[in-house]
Amino acid sequence: MTSPSSTIPTDFLASNIVLEVNDSPTDSTAPATELDSCDIKPVSVLFIRQNGKVRKKPLSVLFDTGAKYSCVKAESSQWGTIRRRQRTTFATPNGLFTTSKKSEIEFNLTEFSESKIVKWNFHVLPESQPLPYDIIIGRDLMKELNMDVLYSQDVVTWDGIKLPMQKIQHQDRRISLYAIVVIMYLIF
Repeated sequence: MTSPSSTIPTDFLASNIVLEVNDSPTDSTAPATELDSCDIKPVSVLFIRQNGKVRKKPLSVLFDTGAKYSCVKAESSQWGTIRRRQRTTFATPNGLFTTSKKSEIEFNLTEFSESKIVKWNFHVLPESQPLPYDIIIGRDLMKELNMDVLYSQDVVTWDGIKLPMQKIQHQDRRISLYAIVVIMYLIF
């Protein structure tokens, strides 16, 4: 386990997961602002389940109240059963994209529960669609799970459990996600 950065609180174990991001200024000489350098977001990690086994590498997830449907990156969709479905077009800040694939993925959100298994059909994003997270859980799945994102308390709640939102550091076109992954170290 690598030692956590000095910017994270020391009252919990944390994992430092670095993800590519596409929202930093294109001009690397542009001065960073307080908003550019740090943000609090409803993020977590999930573990894919295949044939009754848990995949060791966690995937990053964003609980996105602005997304009507849940989506998965093309490269992460391979962990589910991919099927062709009706074409769906999405309007995003990065433009329009269309997909006709869905991937049924079975997973655990271990920060909430080790025993709960969720199975969901995620829209598969085109490979050309940049996304800093492996999976986006949209309003469709959050509603099905009775999950709430409470910005007034900076928490995501599910079944009575409150998960604090995480501090996201934006640096040099990369995003550092500090997630509580104590279970990952206990299981593996």
